[in-house]
Amino acid sequence: ILHFDTIDSTNDYAKEIGHTTVEGTIVISEEQTKGKGRLGKQFYSKSHDGIWMSIVLKPNIMPHKAPFITLIAGASITSALNKLGVETLIKWPNDIILNNKKISGILTELSTEIERVNHIVVGIGVNVKTMEFSQEISDIATSLYKEGHKISRVDIIRKILKEFENLYLQYINKELKEDESLRKKINNE
Repeated sequence: ILHFDTIDSTNDYAKEIGHTTVEGTIVISEEQTKGKGRLGKQFYSKSHDGIWMSIVLKPNIMPHKAPFITLIAGASITSALNKLGVETLIKWPNDIILNNKKISGILTELSTEIERVNHIVVGIGVNVKTMEFSQEISDIATSLYKEGHKISRVDIIRKILKEFENLYLQYINKELKEDESLRKKINNE
């Protein structure tokens, strides 16, 4: 776990170190000055108000199977929050919704070659303590505290990472078994 008080973007830093760091490295910061969402949108990341983290993964899967990692992250966040007593839903593929407002977003970025994944960076942002949102997003964004859920950021991170690890390993093991089965069929024919 690499912890920062402030950083431009946990995803950008994780991408920089992706080739040299070990799988499972987590980059987390109290604040992001240039947090980002999908399609180049800015993700607001106030200091100590939320969870701003990125996970570096190095799965042995084909690149076309990598987008499923975003779905694993969404399921992990929803499962973790639900287990902590917060009834959330997934707005596929990368938003977590609480009371019809976005509480969390996921940004997955890949480094690939034609036939292999070098690394995947899964960025996760969760609005925990934020009470005021800018006018442009106040109708669509919320936080756990704003919705009456006072839960420790450490407890949320711990639960999300536990859920993510379980689902990720299940997926990777399933893919490895399917790939091995396919190789055997090809070699026997």
